[in-house]
Amino acid sequence: MRLNVSEDSRIGIILVDFDEAVSIAKNVCLKISGLHFHRGTGTNATSALTDVTDNVLETAQKLLYWQYIDLSGSFGYPYHHQGATFNWEIFGYELSRGILDLKEHIDLIIEPGRAAISGCPTLLAKVVSLGKEENKLLVLILLWLTSLFLLYMVVTEK
Repeated sequence: MRLNVSEDSRIGIILVDFDEAVSIAKNVCLKISGLHFHRGTGTNATSALTDVTDNVLETAQKLLYWQYIDLSGSFGYPYHHQGATFNWEIFGYELSRGILDLKEHIDLIIEPGRAAISGCPTLLAKVVSLGKEENKLLVLILLWLTSLFLLYMVVTEK
């Protein structure tokens, strides 16, 4: 189940509806075994996640079959030097503190998204094809970013 504890997120079950959502799932014989939490795309403020960690864990403990928590998609990357930088050390400490206080074992899934690769210093590019269409030049470029590769097409006016 996806939980929404943020005023600026539009996706997920809000806290006031959580018990009702669990009840509805139970009435149709669904066992909710995990809680997915997404703070909002591109969150660079560490406190945006650490301030709600206890609340998320407390809510998840209401699940009868709780096995995991999934934190995903929230982590941004400071593309501008003046911008806020997500502090993984503080986040890890706060999250670990909360999880270690639990009575039961759960699996923790963290999906860092672009935060994991945005700081990669290597970008390789190769033009793999050129073509023309009417008055446009078509350029097909293959990009490599560490182990990630993208196929990118550029269309320019002649």
